[in-house]
Amino acid sequence: MAIIRPNVLEADTTHKFTVKGEKFSGYYLGYKTVPNKMAKSGTSRLHIFQTETGKTGIWGTKTLDDNLQCIADTAARANVAYL
Repeated sequence: MAIIRPNVLEADTTHKFTVKGEKFSGYYLGYKTVPNKMAKSGTSRLHIFQTETGKTGIWGTKTLDDNLQCIADTAARANVAYL
């Protein structure tokens, strides 16, 4: 078993949801901010999940970013980590 450090988030593969209601299964490890010239903010979030096939990055949408931020905030308040 490996120790995953929160500040070292790299994805083995990436995935972008293209079908509404598409399912995905994995443990949320966190996100990293990457430059994106096409985004209004100039950055995008790549959310990293531990899956059966390795670490998978999911490109964030507004809804996904907001929902996962709620999970991270809740974990921080409770002093727990979802790994």
